[in-house]
Amino acid sequence: MQKYLLTLMSMIMASTLTVKAQSWCEDLVKLNPDVIDSVCLLKDENIVEPDLVSYMIHYHQPLKHDAPELGSLSLRAFFTVSNGTRGGEFTEKMIQMSIGGYALSDNAMHTPNNYVAELTLDTSLGEIAANYFGHLLMPEHRYFGYSFPDGGYRYKTVGYCEAKEAAADFHALAEAMKKVFHGKWCISGVSKGGIAAAAQHAYYPDDADFFVPYVPPFLNSTNDMRVQEHWMSEPWTPEMREHILHIQKEILHRPAVYEYYHKQEFEKEGLTEDLFRCMFLYKLAMYFTGKYMEETRSQVSQDIDSNMEYLKDKGLEDYSDVMLIYMFMCKGQISLSNGFEYWYENTYKGKSESNKSPQASAAIGKSESEPVFGLNLGDWKSGTDIAFAYQTVHELGYYGLKWDYFYDTQAEKDSVNALWKNNVKSAIDLDTYDVLKNVEYDPTFINFVRQQTKKATKPMIFIYGGDDIWTGAQIEDEYINGDNVRKYILQEQNHSACYSKTFDKDQDNSMGREIWEFLNSVFRPDLAGITETTDNKPQTTGIYNLSGCRIPQLQKGINIVKMSNGTTKKVRVK
Repeated sequence: MQKYLLTLMSMIMASTLTVKAQSWCEDLVKLNPDVIDSVCLLKDENIVEPDLVSYMIHYHQPLKHDAPELGSLSLRAFFTVSNGTRGGEFTEKMIQMSIGGYALSDNAMHTPNNYVAELTLDTSLGEIAANYFGHLLMPEHRYFGYSFPDGGYRYKTVGYCEAKEAAADFHALAEAMKKVFHGKWCISGVSKGGIAAAAQHAYYPDDADFFVPYVPPFLNSTNDMRVQEHWMSEPWTPEMREHILHIQKEILHRPAVYEYYHKQEFEKEGLTEDLFRCMFLYKLAMYFTGKYMEETRSQVSQDIDSNMEYLKDKGLEDYSDVMLIYMFMCKGQISLSNGFEYWYENTYKGKSESNKSPQASAAIGKSESEPVFGLNLGDWKSGTDIAFAYQTVHELGYYGLKWDYFYDTQAEKDSVNALWKNNVKSAIDLDTYDVLKNVEYDPTFINFVRQQTKKATKPMIFIYGGDDIWTGAQIEDEYINGDNVRKYILQEQNHSACYSKTFDKDQDNSMGREIWEFLNSVFRPDLAGITETTDNKPQTTGIYNLSGCRIPQLQKGINIVKMSNGTTKKVRVK
């Protein structure tokens, strides 16, 4: 009988959720016929979080908002709803609009439950929705993924991929959603998406109750040297930076590495000899500095320690030529214990002249439309992201490079810097193959975002990682007003910096506490925190994250904190 009742209750709950889903989906389309095209349920047999259900929202917007006669483009947004009872009524829950700035991950379509479970586990992409049991909305940026005009038209109209146009897209989506969902809104984004989140505030400050741009670079040109200067001096420990620099310098001074790369890639790249040399330099910087974005201090430290043991076991004092070739060709893979021997046996030994890759060719459809910047079919090599390249050259900027760090003598430094300056206008040119040579960087957009941030009346938090290379281009202190707008640099975090990690790591961390309190002032003003009762038992009020762990809100005085393992800990807050 008990089993029957449980089954019946499950059927009733499933039926209720289905009716609820049908209701809001139908309402969203019905109330927004000029914006929303459809709402499609994404099925996934691997149910990781039973209270979370994901949908794909298809909507459309003008190709150029102030010239609707030019036509429209189709856009997508990934939307995960929280069907649980926590966080308020279904349509009253908060929504985190997390702007990625790029295409949606394929995992969102194919394995949505796994995808959402990863996003909401201490990651900047979904931590706010997770911590407040809200809904998570992730719109795809125009001209990325499947959000672009049909056929080859996207390549001919790249000039319409601008931040202000994307902001208008997101604004229209938010306005449509608000006709059905009435809770508070947080708009966030990471990196390029962080700039988009800050831009959303600049153009449409009433779109959200709170804005949280994560790790957004505010670049001043397509040759902003602050990024390189930062990564060569600030992140990680001096010993770790020196070890990576040693690897890079050895690669530059061992002819075997360049010769191998040249033999395998020269025809594929299709560049002149000087430009190919610049490409080699560029990738050397890009591959290894990527470690600052993707790996933590502990990960890199373990890689280096493991390498030292590996070299000792082989009776070597330094990396061999083949080891350096492996590191470079595998895009900065420094760990020798993580695939070097397999690569050596199965890739390096088999490479020969016959393994050269053919010249890359453009896979672009034909179009009858007139080009915005005179782009012709075949100008773009396959794999080049036209939308990112255009936005970078036109309005977002890029980091600059100089080669003094990599050479010992002044003559070497002068020679390579001259080679670079004479052949490369900016590093992004090596990705665009000079297609956008007539597009000039315009600082108007980024300066507009700075000024609107300075005048903000809505709460904003800028979050950066202390070990992230892009923190060198953080928003400047003069635009942080300290009341509504705050900036936090989370030490020993990188390009995936998020406040949940800071708070969980150290319950008495003042920076983490400040972030929680600021967010709670908007999304949970009723949150009382954790206090000590007379019987010395922890009395807890607050919220849980999607992993089932209570999130404490510490107050001044003695706090009793319930840890995830069931134990309690006393924490004094001054």
